[in-house]
Amino acid sequence: MRRNYAKRKGYSALPVVLWMTLALIVCAGLISLLQGDQDLDEPEHRQLESEEAVLNRPDGLSGLLFSDKKILMTEDGWFGLVKDDESGIWYAYVPAEMKGQLYAFFDSDRSLDIEGEGLSESFESGDALPAFAEDEQYTFSLPAFEDKEAESGTVVFLYTENVPSMYIDTESGSMEAVDSDKKHQTEEEAAYRIYQTDGTPDSSGMCAIKGRGNSTWSQAKKPYNLKLRSDNSLLGMDKCSKLSLISNYWDSSQMRQYYGFEMAERLGLAYTPQTRMVNVYLNGRYHSLCLLTQRINVDGGTVKITDLDEKNDRANRGSADPDPVVMDTDEDGNEAVAYAFGKEPADLTGGYVIEFDSRYDKEDCWFETETRHMVFKSPQMPSVGEYEYMSGYVREAEKALFAGAVVDENGEAAEDVFDETDGVNPDTGKSVWDYFDMDSWARMYLVQDFTVQSDDEYYSFFFYKEAGNPLLYCGPIWDFDLCLGNMNCGEYYRTSAQTLWLRDGRKRWLHRMDQFPEFRERVAEIFLEEFAPIIEDILENEYDKNVDLLEKDTNLNYLRWGKNLDYRERTDMVRTLLENRLEFMRAYYTDPDSYCRLLFHFAWGDFSYYVKKGESMGFLPTADYGEKQTTAQRESTGLIIGWQDTETGELLQEYTAITENRDFNPVYE
Repeated sequence: MRRNYAKRKGYSALPVVLWMTLALIVCAGLISLLQGDQDLDEPEHRQLESEEAVLNRPDGLSGLLFSDKKILMTEDGWFGLVKDDESGIWYAYVPAEMKGQLYAFFDSDRSLDIEGEGLSESFESGDALPAFAEDEQYTFSLPAFEDKEAESGTVVFLYTENVPSMYIDTESGSMEAVDSDKKHQTEEEAAYRIYQTDGTPDSSGMCAIKGRGNSTWSQAKKPYNLKLRSDNSLLGMDKCSKLSLISNYWDSSQMRQYYGFEMAERLGLAYTPQTRMVNVYLNGRYHSLCLLTQRINVDGGTVKITDLDEKNDRANRGSADPDPVVMDTDEDGNEAVAYAFGKEPADLTGGYVIEFDSRYDKEDCWFETETRHMVFKSPQMPSVGEYEYMSGYVREAEKALFAGAVVDENGEAAEDVFDETDGVNPDTGKSVWDYFDMDSWARMYLVQDFTVQSDDEYYSFFFYKEAGNPLLYCGPIWDFDLCLGNMNCGEYYRTSAQTLWLRDGRKRWLHRMDQFPEFRERVAEIFLEEFAPIIEDILENEYDKNVDLLEKDTNLNYLRWGKNLDYRERTDMVRTLLENRLEFMRAYYTDPDSYCRLLFHFAWGDFSYYVKKGESMGFLPTADYGEKQTTAQRESTGLIIGWQDTETGELLQEYTAITENRDFNPVYE
């Protein structure tokens, strides 16, 4: 894959053709916004001309607009109907700030007939509508006029409740080009505006929107990246210009991502992205409940370290675009590149943001160590010198980390074997803690391990290095939808409660660090003194309140995307796991010698469960006990119906007393 180098671009004036139903309605507002981001509490209002409001509007029910303003202004919120293809019902997802009177806007040549229980009236465009009972069915009809056919349909009004509304209107009025681009290279310029639930305008401006994500992108509910024209504070978050709309498609509780970030921030992991829940309306149509999140980036994101992209631009201002230089080629022919800038900054020691990424082949600027593939996130276009410095430094640090370790063919630390050479790079004589900041890696270890994060050190795992500082710092965190029982290999809420995930299952950098006694002691210390009180506070003072807050909006999100789920059931499962995990880890870090380890060898990897000596599990990691393999796992290996001791052949029972560490292989149906 290759990208053409380009200097950072500004935003050109839009031709302003927003969503077919609002083509000329928002023209004045967008042009004024292009002069710069502005707060909505001081807008340059313009009343919509009646002739503007009817041009370029699609026919029929898809062209209906609703607002709580009788005279619709360019900066106002508005929404249209969303048709459910299966039932044929049109849904009006009413934004939380529109709690009062609603007005309808449509082709002024026609009237709108509405019928329902106790209601049979005809309305003109701009008329006040009656109060619609929630979840009741109404018949909306538009009569034929000239070449326009009559249309009638069932409409149901649903009211969002406790979540702010974010409106994004693209230049083309469609998301088709963005949504059809699997490589996320297509972006559209757009206007955005956010309202608090009480109707208070929060923020507005111009942005570019494009797709994001990998497995999530294949689903109907899409996630997106936003790049604001200039830094702005959205819903009280620190000013930034790069954000994501995380769809939480895999997290039906809506809690995992939010509390992953919350745990990290409270634990003091630097540059943790701030988040807010929003109901997103794309070109007037309700899209979904999303987590609006600051992005991990030096330029416009959360990571406040030296911006080498900016330094490279400044050093080469006025010069021709640099040519890519191939720095490495993998066995599949994928090339890693750096850029041949004419001049490089004097200090190449930082700042860098690096990601562990098993999908590195989709990126341009990557490098390989003995154990991992890594991608440059910042600078996005490293110079040749920057590439050589940072890739070399990371390999040097990794050599210290794994010095003395037994590493298997997958680059995983296989055994806890120590001697005097452990953790010392034989070439430099520097120890592992001369390269790694122990405290930040220990804190990241706890967040990843406590939540049983499935993607740990595969994807979306970051570390950074500042100029003039020899240490590699872990963070910021990202992507926590597959954790806390909801895993990419299935649902394992009971097994997750008493596992040591990183010690026994994910044998990479964090696992190797855990083999150092001083690191293990620091992890236990942070958990007992800092992390456990954070989880206690979340459970006692926050969790249930947030469940109550999000229940209504999450259920509407389920309806929008055809998920037949019980929100309370899903959030209760997460809460129970948090409680059980807290109880286990506090007991384990207080007295680890009182536990025995059961290690289950799944086809996808190892999964441990710890039991007090002399006690039994009380369940088995099988479907009979609610522990579910994914469909893909069942089809690949078969349904697991039991577990057999790897040495004795004994079948494990839920009541089997455990007195020593034991390993088990699956028994398939």
